[in-house]
Amino acid sequence: MYNCMWSMKKVLIVFNHPAPYKVRLFNELSKYFELHVIFERDSASDRNKGFYFEENFNFITHKIDGLKLGHENLLSSGVKNHIKNNQYDLIIMNGYSQFAEMKAISYMKKKRIPYVLFVNGGRIKKETFIKKAIKKHFIKGAKAYFSPDEESNKYLVNYGADANLILNYPNSTIFDSEIITDAPNKNSIREDLKINFEKVFVSSGQLIKRKNYLSLVKEWKNMPKSWGFFLIGDGKQRKEI
Repeated sequence: MYNCMWSMKKVLIVFNHPAPYKVRLFNELSKYFELHVIFERDSASDRNKGFYFEENFNFITHKIDGLKLGHENLLSSGVKNHIKNNQYDLIIMNGYSQFAEMKAISYMKKKRIPYVLFVNGGRIKKETFIKKAIKKHFIKGAKAYFSPDEESNKYLVNYGADANLILNYPNSTIFDSEIITDAPNKNSIREDLKINFEKVFVSSGQLIKRKNYLSLVKEWKNMPKSWGFFLIGDGKQRKEI
């Protein structure tokens, strides 16, 4: 599938909002083929405005209209109509749970238009039969699946995905030039920030329930005292954490 992608001439990716890590990935992919992207919304309502710092889009974007619901959802036929009226060598759905995505996937299933499902993660939880059946309907049947880890692989298989069609990708858009590898430079940063721990662990993200940082902080008391943990971010759980 990876090799097949490079032979594609025209590719469409559907994602819910222009998160900077996705924009960076899409900019790199645009070097290899004509890339079209639909962002269902300009931003997620629970994101800090500074989150959307990546402004250079080297790919073609298509705007759709609809009714915004919740933090990220969109009630719209825009994605479905765009697929109906345009021809692509490959369609990648980066999600299946938003109403706009559901309409598009249902349409492609009905018209037997092949597509790939791209997921950012997934963990199996207890749920009702109806909820599982709905998820299975939208997850099962993709031509292939991009998954970031083994746990997400199990999640996809649980909802009907063929394990042989799952391809794992590195869940990161960090460039080599951004990684400090020389020890003197690292030690200089430690001295400037007055970090004296033997090992340092850093996590950056929204301080919200879904990220589960509170559990991580509580468990950290069991770690060696010579290990340091730095949490960078903001959100509703900031004071509690």
